[in-house]
Amino acid sequence: MPVRMTPDQFARFGRIMGAPDSAGEELVLQPPGTVTSRPGKKRKQDLPENILEEQIGGFMRARNWTRTRNHVGTFVPLGFILRQFETLSSGSVDIESLKQSMMRNLARIGTKGQPDYVFTRPRFDAGFALFQKVWIECKAPGKKPRPEQAEWIRNSNLMGEPANWFDGFDKFIAWYKEIFES
Repeated sequence: MPVRMTPDQFARFGRIMGAPDSAGEELVLQPPGTVTSRPGKKRKQDLPENILEEQIGGFMRARNWTRTRNHVGTFVPLGFILRQFETLSSGSVDIESLKQSMMRNLARIGTKGQPDYVFTRPRFDAGFALFQKVWIECKAPGKKPRPEQAEWIRNSNLMGEPANWFDGFDKFIAWYKEIFES
């Protein structure tokens, strides 16, 4: 399993290169790449925000957190789209009924401002199973969350669910230690 960290970050967390993680997979050091898909254009995985997402994801996975990517917006279910292709290929199409059917099948997922990721893990305390959850929004260096994202994070913290946004891995580590290791 690749974990994207600089050699300094990797060493700082006391992990031995090649040591298995909690899932038994071998950890492989992958510093941010310089290979590009086209000259002058970075691959998606080499963009600063995506590197940060992978660094945080690897750090959390090594601590038994499960990462879930949140998608926010309006979507049409794939099954509906595939059925419409079958209808279109049969040649009998009523555009107006197709539009009405599509509007009935729209699905709104998530809420505006919701962070990119939610991490969860079970914890056991005095014989009870607890469920920890933390919301994380990643930004490119120097970027800030949109107002609705800042409000969502603020409201989540008010309800007792830790949430924050980060534009750097060191900022995330400092926050994580304050919340979960103090």
